[in-house]
Parts: sequence; structure tokens; C-alpha cells
Amino acid sequence: MTLKQSVTTESVLEIFHIDKHNILQTGASNHQIGAVLLQKGNDGEFHLVIYASQKLLPQEVRYAIPEKEALAVFWGVHKFYKYLLLPPCIIDADIIFSSCGFFSSIFFLFLA
Repeated sequence: MTLKQSVTTESVLEIFHIDKHNILQTGASNHQIGAVLLQKGNDGEFHLVIYASQKLLPQEVRYAIPEKEALAVFWGVHKFYKYLLLPPCIIDADIIFSSCGFFSSIFFLFLA
């Protein structure tokens, strides 16, 4: 079984339901950012619905870690905004926004 087949099988990915609670988890590394959307299933556990990642641009690679994490949150919300409009959503990120300055201001303006 290939990697693509293993992450796209029914046992891994769940179908999105508009009435269930969501968690958007984001993360950043030195050279890429990623986001996953999890949804609470009937068993009470959170299951993977959709995921995405993106390679950082050369200028973004030079960002400090808090700025990369804030960029990942901003990018994840922008990428999955259609899924985050109606149901309750929690954003789970490895960052404290008060330390991000410029990016935190942009992020909160985006959500407003």
C-alpha cells in the first residue's frame, strides 16, 4: 500500500459534517507549514477530515519560529475557511500570539 493510498482510505479520512465540532491544528517547521482539520466523531474521538501543507518561500524560511507558527495558523484558516464558517471551531497551535507582533495583528484582523 502506498502512502497516498494509506492516507486516503476510509479508515483514515472521515467525511465532513457541518453540524459537528472542529479542531484546526497547525504547525510549522524550518521549511514548511501544515494544517489538519479534525472533527469529533460519534465515538467521541476526533478524526482527520482534511489536511494540507505548503513549502515556505525563501523569505519565509528566515522568519523566527513564532512568526512561522502564526503564518501556519493564518494559512490554515485561509485554506479551510469554508469548513470553519458555521460549526464551532477550536484553533490548536503551538504559539502564543502576543509574541508575534505583526502576524498576530494580521491574523486577528482576518478573523474579524
